[in-house]
Order: sequence, then C-alpha cells, then structure tokens
Amino acid sequence: MKYLLDTHTVLWSLFNPERLSGKIYNLLITVENEVYVSVVSFHKLPRLHKDPFDRMLIWQTILRKMTLVSGNKEFKKKDCTFTLWL
Repeated sequence: MKYLLDTHTVLWSLFNPERLSGKIYNLLITVENEVYVSVVSFHKLPRLHKDPFDRMLIWQTILRKMTLVSGNKEFKKKDCTFTLWL
C-alpha cells in the first residue's frame, strides 16, 4: 500500500518513535509499503528562519537523518541540535 504521512507522524517516526502506535510503526517498517512525505510538510515545521531555502535545508536534514553543516547564526539562535557549526 501507499501511505502519505502527516508532518507530526514524520517527526514522531524520526525523533519519538515510541509515540507511534504498534500498528503505525509496523506499517512504516514493512518494506512492501510505500511511505511518502509531501513537500508541503516542511512549511508546517517551526519557522527557524525567514529564508524558505533554509527551511528546505532543515527539512531535508531531518528527513534524511543528516547533520547540517552551517555557520548560519540564525540556526544557532534556535539551538538546532542537528547542526554542526563551522
């Protein structure tokens, strides 16, 4: 089956999987399922910066479980724990 995740479901699955019900967790880890996240979901994330490209970088970093390498002081003000400072 194909599933489109709401923003909170994406965030819970990445950072708080214990908040997901057993049914949803199993749905997400079943390899036969196709799980999607809409590009509009990043708009619902906290507005860490007015620059929409920064928000896209933040979303991509979260989604791909990466660390963002940046010297952007706006990220540092917001205590982005997924950011490695230059």
